[in-house]
Amino acid sequence: MYKYSNALITSFLLASLTGCAATQTVIEHGKLVTNTQQSKTIFLEPVASNQKTIFVSVKNNSEEDIHFTPALKQSLEHKGYKILKSPTDARYILQANVLQVGKMSASASQSALGGGFGSAIAGATAGTAIGALASQSTTGMVAGGLSGGVIGLATDALVKDVSYTMVTDVLISEHQAKDLKKYRTRIISNANQVNLKFSNAKPMLEKGLVKAISGIF
Repeated sequence: MYKYSNALITSFLLASLTGCAATQTVIEHGKLVTNTQQSKTIFLEPVASNQKTIFVSVKNNSEEDIHFTPALKQSLEHKGYKILKSPTDARYILQANVLQVGKMSASASQSALGGGFGSAIAGATAGTAIGALASQSTTGMVAGGLSGGVIGLATDALVKDVSYTMVTDVLISEHQAKDLKKYRTRIISNANQVNLKFSNAKPMLEKGLVKAISGIF
């Protein structure tokens, strides 16, 4: 009887702890949070309005269907730039390459940012772990208190802190007399929320990227 009571108490505590963990996750990550970072700041010298011409080339090497080129061109046009079809005729040549889009841990995201333009991406996808409690078991739980712990763990597993990251390398070339000056940076766009779906993260990631790239000009 004593062992059985201990099993029930252990089970109740496990269920309570996992329930608290799920609640804490919702409190901390309930709202969609986005941020965009550059590995290197780019400063372009001011030019006359008639020199504000740009050729835009965007490539997507990720597995996701990303479309932000129209929004990027529109943003540049609002800044007074004329989009040209020929790179040789433009003052600036803007090239952006989306390298990776998907779930990524915070450490992998910062590693990709720190590596800068052209560096390899760790590609550590953020898995959803129930936690150490999932791997723990006691004789008491097996004896009679397993159901409570399982319910708590199942509840906790349904509440996931999900982060999506988009990694983009940006190369800007500027015609200066007979020279071609080049600027390089990597842009990391993040979106984080409880149980976040990519369909909801995608427009925010694209919006952040457009703002970051057009903000250079």
